[in-house]
Amino acid sequence: EENSLNDNLIPYIKKEQMDDIATRILQRYYPEALNGEAVNTYEFANRLKLNLLEVNFKNPNIIGKIYFAECRVKNKKGEIHTIPANTIKISKSSKLFGYEGSRNFTIMHECVHFLLHKKAFELECYFNKNANSLECRNNGTGGTGAKETPVDWMEWQANNIAPRLLIPKIPFINKWIV
Repeated sequence: EENSLNDNLIPYIKKEQMDDIATRILQRYYPEALNGEAVNTYEFANRLKLNLLEVNFKNPNIIGKIYFAECRVKNKKGEIHTIPANTIKISKSSKLFGYEGSRNFTIMHECVHFLLHKKAFELECYFNKNANSLECRNNGTGGTGAKETPVDWMEWQANNIAPRLLIPKIPFINKWIV
């Protein structure tokens, strides 16, 4: 059923619904993309009122992270600093971003988490007071792995909706197919 959530407050989304979901997101936040204009992911994140930071993660497999809640973290020098709520961190590692498309995908992937998974995160905070972010790793599966845990489902959704936001179906068909 449309707009329904599972017990972990993750939306029920079927693969065949993803183009429609992406279209509705773009209609609300970046309508010019539906007229064929390329999506500027930095501007998209800005329209969602998200902070965007490019960082070097300690773990080289982390490619993106969204902070739903404010938190305090230690940097490499041992200094404590505050990361505001609604902040996306993306890796600036050249190994992960051999081309601009993967950087844009990661930004959009984190934006999808912000739009669809904030309620699931708030539920997690109820049980885990230390929860502050959702971490996305480069695990080589391309989001096609098993969907056994709530995080697996959220990753599958973000991995499949992000490209549909970057290349919306209707303008793509109108330009390249028709």
